[in-house]
Amino acid sequence: SPYHNFSVDPRNSAIHYAISLFEGLKAYRNNESVYLFRPDLNMIRMRKSAKRLCLPDFDGEELIKCMEKLLILEKDWIYNKRGYSVYIRPTFISTTDRLGVSPPTKAKIFTILSPVGPYFTTVKPLSLVCNDDSYLRSFPGGFGEYKLAANYAPTFQKYKEAITAGYNHILWLVNGK
Repeated sequence: SPYHNFSVDPRNSAIHYAISLFEGLKAYRNNESVYLFRPDLNMIRMRKSAKRLCLPDFDGEELIKCMEKLLILEKDWIYNKRGYSVYIRPTFISTTDRLGVSPPTKAKIFTILSPVGPYFTTVKPLSLVCNDDSYLRSFPGGFGEYKLAANYAPTFQKYKEAITAGYNHILWLVNGK
């Protein structure tokens, strides 16, 4: 269906228990041809992430075909210019509506996309700060190897501190080492 807002029950388990995941991949244009960058690897990781959250398995090849059809419809958004692409975000969320810590019983996969330019607009070297032990983005036994929505929100405070201190980004190290 075309892009539209969702109606979400306030008890939705994706909201309360972070039962949501996403992938991020890009499509590039070379004149009239459109190329997806390694969608097969994204689907492997997406299915692995879904398993970790007890979301149902899905056919990754079929989702790639759906994304390819979407790109055919929206190919004019892919600028035929160096550094430009379309960012594709397939997302998988629980649509189970109940309070209570338990695996989801309903789910939804959807995909959105957006034209993007170069990630870093400066041509000068990047200024990175390494994380310390006070903030860890991933750790052995955790879920850093999965692409879960919950991976990112806890890092925003450290990211804001890095930007305020004059850095472009954070180089996240395992256990701060």
